[in-house]
Amino acid sequence: MRRLVSSSLSVLSLGLALGLVPVSAAPDQFVIFVNTTEDIATDSNHCLPGDNPCSLRGAIEKIQGAAVAGTIRACYDPATTPRGKKCPPGRKPLAVTDPGYDPATGRWTLEFGENAIPYNFTAAGTAIDFGADIVDYAGPQDNRIVIRPGASEMAYAFVVEGPGSTFKGFTLSGAYEQAAIMVRYDGFSGGARDNQFGPGLSFANINPGVGIILRDRQTIGNRFVGNWCGLEGDGSVRATVSEDCVQIMNGASRNVIGGQDLKDRNILAGSGIGSAVSVFESAPANLIVGNWIGLNAKGQPEANNGGITVKLGANNTEIIDNRISANKVAGIAIFDTTSGTVIRGNRIGLLEDGSCAGNGDVGIAINNQVFNALIEGNEISCNDKGGVSIQGAAAKSIHLRRNLFEDNDGPPINIGQGANNKIKPPQLSLASPERIIGSAPGCLGGPVEIYSDSKEQAGSYEGEVQADGATGLFIFNPTGPFKYNKVTAVCTDINNNTSAFALHRAMGSTAPTPTPTRTPFPSPTGGTPQVELRSVFIPSVLKNGRLGQ
Repeated sequence: MRRLVSSSLSVLSLGLALGLVPVSAAPDQFVIFVNTTEDIATDSNHCLPGDNPCSLRGAIEKIQGAAVAGTIRACYDPATTPRGKKCPPGRKPLAVTDPGYDPATGRWTLEFGENAIPYNFTAAGTAIDFGADIVDYAGPQDNRIVIRPGASEMAYAFVVEGPGSTFKGFTLSGAYEQAAIMVRYDGFSGGARDNQFGPGLSFANINPGVGIILRDRQTIGNRFVGNWCGLEGDGSVRATVSEDCVQIMNGASRNVIGGQDLKDRNILAGSGIGSAVSVFESAPANLIVGNWIGLNAKGQPEANNGGITVKLGANNTEIIDNRISANKVAGIAIFDTTSGTVIRGNRIGLLEDGSCAGNGDVGIAINNQVFNALIEGNEISCNDKGGVSIQGAAAKSIHLRRNLFEDNDGPPINIGQGANNKIKPPQLSLASPERIIGSAPGCLGGPVEIYSDSKEQAGSYEGEVQADGATGLFIFNPTGPFKYNKVTAVCTDINNNTSAFALHRAMGSTAPTPTPTRTPFPSPTGGTPQVELRSVFIPSVLKNGRLGQ
């Protein structure tokens, strides 16, 4: 016990010597308050109490150099800064008289000095939280700090090479040769692991450059949550990022972009020539979940060039529960030697209210050397060139299951150039309200899914039946009335190759009248009748529906 007390006192003494203010809720955490926008050299008095200057660089170097857990904030004079919190005793506010203050926007711009040296993070436990001292801080719309290059060119603003740091509540802008934030392995530390970027980061008017890059095999388990890309103001003003918003590359793994909670949703729009998220160069087991892609913070269209791109050996990527709409090309594009991709529960081509905001190409494009992918439980609508396109003889075992397709300007599923082992679609010989009869010789013993639609898409999932293992014959007896008056079917063989849809057949005069109301999509585990697949796709990256550890 004596040793523990001594250790705590040592940390406290070190923090006080560095001019750090203890946080009462966590006695081993300390806070430094930035009070100038100048990128000035650090000296022994820098960031100490009183009138001493404290730049962002000085605050970072104090905490990183001491290797203590600490937080960097900025406090204000409430008399001149609406919603700004008052500084603790002995601390100097970031004042409106500072040369970096812009009264038109109410923001302070921190520019790099002539040395143009990025802020570097190698030690664990540093947090930057510039939203903590804004009353009722709600997100990037409330950011008061903007970080941008000065007169000199820069490769990046932040380089994160160590573990466990957090970045919240500020905007990055300007020209970067590579990216505003680079997360990478430096060859010496244990890797850039378990850092958190957001909530409250905004990447705006970055030209050239990427928003954030996560790269190298020791870049593991980082989270990017609650951020904006390509937006300003209230989230409806376009502020283009010229390349990708997020890149995951060169072996970086188990990183998470977004989350199921509303607070973790990223709003990724306004990418000029790139995608909202690109995963490539053998970056495995990354998760993209719960984001808005191609929409602004008001839920209205604000296009990226592409939505999500996965390529070049980026295996076992999961794309789950995102809204991906209004992008200039495909919503999701998978190509070039990738396997194990899971695309589940996304709404592709729709706004929040269900109205159309299609992507400029197909909803999902899969091309060449893509193997063992699962596309399940998505709603894919209103896209300019169709729902899902699978092309190339090297694209195999692409399994589509219980997806809905409506109002696409093209076929719901288009399979060409020998893809999916040249599987043939089923044929329907009888379509009545009481029974559907057909054959699926390309899917002997495999599942056949039945859909109905008022046009020639697949807007309502009606159920599933198994094709005979010898003849491919199937007979589907519905448990209730069909939603629409035209029916179709799609089948999957025992190697998880899914076909295109059968030619639609209209019901007889006793068929129910079509209704324009969209069908709520059933749970992937629900629906009747249900037949289990003889060969079920279960990628190793999934454990109980979550990213494997």
